Amino acid sequence: MLVYEDVNGGTLRSYLHENSQHLSWNDMIKFSLQIANAVRYLHAKGIVNLGLHLENIFMHNNNIKLADYGLSNRLNGQAVKYQYLGFYKKSDVYTVGNLMQEMYNNIPFAENVVGPIDKYIKIYKDCLCDEPNSRPEI
Repeated sequence: MLVYEDVNGGTLRSYLHENSQHLSWNDMIKFSLQIANAVRYLHAKGIVNLGLHLENIFMHNNNIKLADYGLSNRLNGQAVKYQYLGFYKKSDVYTVGNLMQEMYNNIPFAENVVGPIDKYIKIYKDCLCDEPNSRPEI
């Protein structure tokens, strides 16, 4: 049995769908940073997610809550984990880039933002690079 913290905003997917008309550029940046910081925290603890998506990220009081740590528990006791930890971390970076792109594509205001949008797009495209070693650190 799993016991989760109470959340009042549903999944990130449902939250974006229900609130897309009311979200601002700052909200998208905030959510992206919260996701990246959560993954960075897990990586600092030697945990990789390998399964992050809009359905296992929850919203609570307009803040991100990760609800699933992917394969982290299954990898925890394996010696092979450390051999491939760098690759796994880069897989998580790819996933963060994918989430950033999904948020950008699902929020209609993005077309009206001029300045920082190019930097945001560059970050998620760098995260989505085919070559894992060319992706940025989280």
